[in-house]
Amino acid sequence: MWDVFVSHAWEDKESIARPLANELKKVGLTVWYDEFSLALGDSLRRSIDNGLKESRYGIVILSPAFFSKKWPQKELDGLVARETENQKIILPVWHNVKYEDVVKYSPTLADKLAVSTTEGLTTVVREILQVVNKNRETISNFSSLRESKVDLANHQKYQLSKADPKKTNELVVLSTPPKTHANHDENNPKTESEASFEKISNKNPGIISTVVAVLLCGVPGIFICLFGALTAAGQGTFNDASLDPSVGFVLLCLSLIFIAIPIAVGFFTLRKKPQPLVDNEPIPPVS
Repeated sequence: MWDVFVSHAWEDKESIARPLANELKKVGLTVWYDEFSLALGDSLRRSIDNGLKESRYGIVILSPAFFSKKWPQKELDGLVARETENQKIILPVWHNVKYEDVVKYSPTLADKLAVSTTEGLTTVVREILQVVNKNRETISNFSSLRESKVDLANHQKYQLSKADPKKTNELVVLSTPPKTHANHDENNPKTESEASFEKISNKNPGIISTVVAVLLCGVPGIFICLFGALTAAGQGTFNDASLDPSVGFVLLCLSLIFIAIPIAVGFFTLRKKPQPLVDNEPIPPVS
């Protein structure tokens, strides 16, 4: 894996690309640069793709020649694809260009804080080192902290084994990987998402039963209720014959039964069931 990938146009090789790559290499960075990384017979596309993928940062030397070349722009596209909101990848270096030139080429690149070669090669190298070494220091501090915790735990285990070998296994070493969802035991509490999914799964049969009851009983009950109300008002007819209002009252009573069925099904299948009480206190021995 390389610290930086140098993307440049061939015309800028002598003036900035090669001197910059050499200086970065002198200060201890691992640099993917075509003259360092490509050998006779290598696949150009595969080597560049590997460099783009395996480099922590991409130094993009923006120049008039860069703007007019297709291959450097493909390298830039590869770096843009890797960059996210929380992970900075592209380090722009302006060479013989102004802000207006960069805005015309790419407004998003112009928005990035860049260093210009007009400030000198030393300044360019220093600015790049500040970014790369800051990230290195963060990773190094995290690794050192974890290693120190592991060493301390192992030292405590060693001291404990000398005092009482039987208690050696009572100390858990910090280097043991944490348990994942795949290997957690039954005593571990369920996560909120797992509990929610289980609740939904348990309610699926009740939801299906309620929907079926609404379609088979609730909807027909509404129509029977409307027809019964019209009949009770003396406006109900069947086969061009008027129905007695008493039939309407019977239909209203029947419709109430039909409408009550899905309500009852939903109540008994979707209601929250009481949880059984669990007494964790030990049973006292019989005296």
